Amino acid sequence: MRFPTAVLLAVIALCGGLGFYGWTLGAAARTPVVQPGLSGMGQLAAYRCAKPERKVVLIRGVEDGFSPAGVEPIFLRPERRTPALLSLVREGAYDQTQPDIGFADSLETPARVVRGVFVIGLRGLEGSPNDFLLVGEIPTQETANATGKAFRSPLPALAAQPGWRVNGEVYSAELENLTFFEGAAGKPRNLLEHLRSHSGPGWVDVSITDDTSVDFIGMAVCVAPPQGKGMTFYVPPSSSRDVPGTVVLGCNPTRDDRFVCDPYVGDTPCDTPLPVACIRPNETPAPATFSRLYSGRLWSGGALAAAPPSPASRFRTISEVDAYCARNLGQGWRALEAHDGLGRNLVAGRGDRAGFEPRAWLDIADQPYATCWAR
Repeated sequence: MRFPTAVLLAVIALCGGLGFYGWTLGAAARTPVVQPGLSGMGQLAAYRCAKPERKVVLIRGVEDGFSPAGVEPIFLRPERRTPALLSLVREGAYDQTQPDIGFADSLETPARVVRGVFVIGLRGLEGSPNDFLLVGEIPTQETANATGKAFRSPLPALAAQPGWRVNGEVYSAELENLTFFEGAAGKPRNLLEHLRSHSGPGWVDVSITDDTSVDFIGMAVCVAPPQGKGMTFYVPPSSSRDVPGTVVLGCNPTRDDRFVCDPYVGDTPCDTPLPVACIRPNETPAPATFSRLYSGRLWSGGALAAAPPSPASRFRTISEVDAYCARNLGQGWRALEAHDGLGRNLVAGRGDRAGFEPRAWLDIADQPYATCWAR
């Protein structure tokens, strides 16, 4: 049975609205949120990552209210098992009740960390007003004053440090708020920047000297997906009877492997030569015939054209893509952005569909992992 063209196009428009609604949710989830008043484990569980990112939770010790029951030993990464540090921590462990025993532990972090939160449970013992907390990459030749690439704060002042939250004896902060000064010039940096500079896994060391009990330490981090793909649009087969002089570009983000697109991590390897979808924005109204067939929301109001095929990997930033469109098509042209269709996964304008076969590169501004270029 053959459905009328208008029915098919209405289905496309409806699916387009649902598809981009999902993309919008993915972008909103990129903002990490920790609800106030949660326990340490509750904060780690509530930490959110964007849809294409992988959440990893790292925990040492047990959040048990500093209970001495059970064995919760500390762990030192191999490079830090030096005589000086071993002497400093001696028989240190979680939930310790004796003063004058240092605390040290290490968390191994995955590669490609893009954001995260650090959480720790602290209780002062006798003499603890003199203690310092260090979090970051601490030198292996540690002494009591060694800081390395680590955040450092006196424990009495920790709650007042920018970005730190306190819930009873649970302290937490985003990794970007764990700042330190690096190099002879004292250049400010934060732990998130430090972790992102690693091409592989890294370490976050925690050290306290030496009259404070630690209930647990933990981190929740968001890990970026492997990159190497960008998003593309194509001319949907169901728009084959479109209005002469207009072109419709879009994708099917759910089925049909032939035409699938991925607005979160891209769908096509960046080294694939494809036309580059470009637009010259203006206020041109949609032809009456077009408006009867399609939802008006997918009309961009501009002219659409394809710049010559190119691997997307040649472009470092969106500015270079815009310049490529202008160089090949003329002044006023720029890269087509997925939202130029006003919120649907279909974009239409005046132009010739032939230049966009089989697919075309386009930009998507709110999904950093779905393009081969940076912003």
